Amino acid sequence: MEHMKLRRGARGVLGRWWGLALVIALASVPAYAVSSDPLNLEEAVNLAVQRSEEVVSAERALRSAQIALEEARSAYGTGVTLSASAEIDESRRVDADASVRATGALGAGMSWTATAYSKPPNSDTTGNAVSVTYQLWPPATDRREWTALAGAEHAIAEARTALARARAEAGLNALQLYRTLQLNVERLRLAEAMQDEARAKLTQVEEAIAAGRASMSDKINQEIVLLEHRESVASRRAQVAKLRSQLARLIGRRPAEIVLSKLDESTSTDVVRGPTDLPDQEEAIQAAVAVSADVRAAGKALEDAKQAVAAARRNSGMSLSLNGRVEQDLSGEVDWLVGVSGSYALSDAGRRRRAVESAELNLERAQTAYDTAIRSVSEAVTESLHSIESAGRSLEIAVAVEELRRLDVSVAQQQAAQGVLSEAQFSARRRSLQAAILDRVAAELTLQLERSRFDLLVGRTPDVI
Repeated sequence: MEHMKLRRGARGVLGRWWGLALVIALASVPAYAVSSDPLNLEEAVNLAVQRSEEVVSAERALRSAQIALEEARSAYGTGVTLSASAEIDESRRVDADASVRATGALGAGMSWTATAYSKPPNSDTTGNAVSVTYQLWPPATDRREWTALAGAEHAIAEARTALARARAEAGLNALQLYRTLQLNVERLRLAEAMQDEARAKLTQVEEAIAAGRASMSDKINQEIVLLEHRESVASRRAQVAKLRSQLARLIGRRPAEIVLSKLDESTSTDVVRGPTDLPDQEEAIQAAVAVSADVRAAGKALEDAKQAVAAARRNSGMSLSLNGRVEQDLSGEVDWLVGVSGSYALSDAGRRRRAVESAELNLERAQTAYDTAIRSVSEAVTESLHSIESAGRSLEIAVAVEELRRLDVSVAQQQAAQGVLSEAQFSARRRSLQAAILDRVAAELTLQLERSRFDLLVGRTPDVI
């Protein structure tokens, strides 16, 4: 028993020492340092262009397309194979031979083979041979390797375009999130100021009740107002946290690292342009169709379907190729031959007919998809122009409201100086002006984003900053 008590005591002491050591170790670990330097808009855009998930995914897609293109080209590249064998018979005689074989292509329909033997079959001498084959029919461009190469070249061009678009969209998303976060931070400050005012007003009402100058109904109404302001503050804080998290994810940083620069409330003359400068809709649709990735993809599928129909119709079951071969033995004697080889399928159980029908059906589907892609782009351009026009009207209204609010504050300042207006009432007027300024900045941002998205839609690089 004493031994067990000693062991328990030792465990207790050791446990306390281990606990103390753990506390000291944790206390010695430095806290994560959060940068206090403001993150300006240009830095946020640059980080988004480099780190956003969409950009990284597009870069990987481009690399995959490059690998696929290299693989497709390898079908027409040169390959070298070394073969060797050795045998021993019952008389312990060793029979060995080796060969080197190289293959390649001189174009879509011409292939070549070169072979060097140390012991050609059924011969006791060494020799070399070169053979060339040219496919006469069906055309070599119908071969799977050629269509795969053409598809890979198209895919890598599309991957480069997709990467450029992903970077542009990442920049626009950074602009939208950064400016929207700035606006919501300012709106949160306004909401907090209004909450403080409502709290102070409630205190005044309570004092007035104690002095007999107010009723309990006044207090109840003011408490309701205070609760409404608390809900507004809570909602604004949640929105700020959400936007901060989205921006952090976009630019590859932690939310705590994001310290915004001060919101620029000045009016941008580059953005404030009336809706009268809208581009011609038909020209915009033509430009958008010309650069649309969806239209290009549908167009490529339509072209491939047309070629597949033509290839299926050409495939009558006959194949024809021209062959040439040159051989040289160790003595220097050269033999050559030229010939034509072909084949024709007398019966294929209807496979060619079904192949043509299937290709024609795929062509109809491809044509429908192409027409749908063009119609979708046309609708997107029309919607974008309407959005720009609507954003322009909203900005005009926001600018007019701000001007009226400024005039109202100027009048209120004179009234406050004359004692006609209380300080609380004057503060409320100034907050209304600040809210109007934020509304105007938000309207500018909306118009800028709509115009930038339109530029991206018609193939122009948007000026994000």
